[in-house]
Amino acid sequence: MVQPEMQPDRSPRDRRGGEGAAGPRPGDLTGRAFPLGDWGEPAVRLHELYRWVERGAMDTAAWYLADRVWKRRGAWA
Repeated sequence: MVQPEMQPDRSPRDRRGGEGAAGPRPGDLTGRAFPLGDWGEPAVRLHELYRWVERGAMDTAAWYLADRVWKRRGAWA
């Protein structure tokens, strides 16, 4: 059985332009909309969600490490 997708209302940031065609702004760690999908094949859907979460985790780790570099450079100045 396939359940209908439910999406929350868009945030005010999204109405102003939000991510746009180029994707999220650099350094923007605000939550992303949950990706749409079909639960007709749960194993495939779970694999897609796993990749989506993993990509977000990698982006967050990259942001954190880049931010730490600037803080370390500032500490030596």
